[in-house]
Amino acid sequence: MNGASPKNKKYVLICTQERPPDHPKGCCKQRGGVDLLTKLRDAISERELGEVVRAVGATCLGPCETGATVAVFPDNVWYAGVKEADVLEILESHILRNQPVQRLMPKEDPTRLL
Repeated sequence: MNGASPKNKKYVLICTQERPPDHPKGCCKQRGGVDLLTKLRDAISERELGEVVRAVGATCLGPCETGATVAVFPDNVWYAGVKEADVLEILESHILRNQPVQRLMPKEDPTRLL
């Protein structure tokens, strides 16, 4: 996809934070964060969308209890409980058509935990 300028580029942050297995908040790594990151990076590469979007692994984004957590910037759209099956929908709907995936958006503001 040619013609995208860096200022229009979207950044998808995917939490890959790891905590001990007995931590009360859990962690996004245990909930598949690393697999989400790999799947999204592969999809971006296969579709040659590197000028449009970048997938970035992140440490704790805050709302651990609802992980795996994904945030899209500069849109400031957050997703909770994301599974591998949701990755292509986020890419195709949100990134390519600017239509956030409502069913994955948390009911409460996730930034309240930051």
